[in-house]
Amino acid sequence: GGLTLPAIEHQALETVAQLASLIRGEMPFGAVNATRATRLQKWKHTA
Repeated sequence: GGLTLPAIEHQALETVAQLASLIRGEMPFGAVNATRATRLQKWKHTA
């Protein structure tokens, strides 16, 4: 089986929401190992 259309839509929207958080310099909701995310701080200064 594959993903259902609602699951595909949810996954796509979740990806967009995560990227929007990163662009704002924020940690996405539900991020794993957020306390160890060193690249976010570096990216924040160049964005």
